[in-house]
Amino acid sequence: MHIYFEVDFQEQAQHYQAVLHSRGVTVDLQPIEKLNARFLRLNPDLALCVDQNGLWLSANGMKMQPDWKAEIPRLKRASLKSEMIARACQLGEKPVLVDATAGLGHDSLLMAYLGAQIQLVERHPILFTLLEDSKAQAQHDPFLSQFMDRIQLIFADSASYLQQLDQEEKTVDVVYLDPMFPQRDQNQQAIKKQAQVKKQMQLLHLLLPEDGEMDLGDHLLELAKKVAKRVIVKRPRHAVFLANQEPAHQWQGDACRFDAYFQ
Repeated sequence: MHIYFEVDFQEQAQHYQAVLHSRGVTVDLQPIEKLNARFLRLNPDLALCVDQNGLWLSANGMKMQPDWKAEIPRLKRASLKSEMIARACQLGEKPVLVDATAGLGHDSLLMAYLGAQIQLVERHPILFTLLEDSKAQAQHDPFLSQFMDRIQLIFADSASYLQQLDQEEKTVDVVYLDPMFPQRDQNQQAIKKQAQVKKQMQLLHLLLPEDGEMDLGDHLLELAKKVAKRVIVKRPRHAVFLANQEPAHQWQGDACRFDAYFQ
């Protein structure tokens, strides 16, 4: 994989190259004249890029990074009463919460803002590095920096991390699971794909192919139940239950729902 960068950002690109190398990912540095939309269209293969906005992923003319700063308007509208996720995870009690399916970290960002102490677990070295970069940028933002100390990034396989907690007889208040790509609804009919999947999700599909790195999360449920008083699973509204286990309670929204499993 390449890291494309303009010459002004060579030092940053070298830093990311070293970080990724330490995590087992070999990337080649490719200086270019101008990192713009035309360049991305002409270089459609999956790659990393570095510019004034930090590190991001590109492919097929698209670009993606977790971009926690872009979530600020959503956070400012959020409250414990208005957010279904807050009720499901009992965020008013300021729980210690493991997010075992990190994704882009947006749900964890919201939950940390609303008071939770988050352990954000991600095993993929590139996605983890993107999350790490987003947190580093957030720490310099006047609004986001107020609660960044509530988010701990953990570079680990979620199953292994939950097993370690169990072996050490440690517990948390909540384990949150949001498997990225549930496959079928409760009637075992294929969920219709949206006309246009968000660009971020398209790039995550490329980074985490379904037959390889993608984690559908079924095996995590039993592990989570061993270490948490409450396990919350986010699902599309009509998706099957995770691991075909009926939850003890549900919170239903228009597009998604939260399934709860209690110890």
